[in-house]
Amino acid sequence: MPQHFNGDSTRKSFEIRAQWDGETGVWWCSNDELPLTTEAPTFERVCQLAGLRCQALIMRSDSMI
Repeated sequence: MPQHFNGDSTRKSFEIRAQWDGETGVWWCSNDELPLTTEAPTFERVCQLAGLRCQALIMRSDSMI
């Protein structure tokens, strides 16, 4: 799930990988560069949640500038 972040004039890409956890029965994703970890029962939902979390990170970082 590539996500693109737009700062003032720079653009940076991050790779977020979703994986299935058969023991717990959920999809989860995380990224070492971002404070992002989430899980959900379906792949579609984990993608949706990751996108929402990324948008929140962008909005938070923009407000800190």
